[in-house]
Amino acid sequence: MIRPEEKIRELCRAVILETDRLVLQALTLDDRAALCAILQDDRTMIHYGGAFDEAMTDAWLKR
Repeated sequence: MIRPEEKIRELCRAVILETDRLVLQALTLDDRAALCAILQDDRTMIHYGGAFDEAMTDAWLKR
C-alpha cells in the first residue's frame, strides 16, 4: 500500500511540460541542494537583487 506522503511526492514530481529536449517538473525538497547552488550564487543572482541566504532559499522553495 502506498503511504499518503509517498503519493504526494509522486504527484509533486509530475511532469508539467515535456519536449524532446526538456522536461519541466514541480520543485520539491529533493531539489533543495541544486536550488541552493543557483539562488545562493552571487554571479547568478546579480540581477535579482543578490544571492539568497538559507532562509530565503527555503522560503522560495516552499512558495
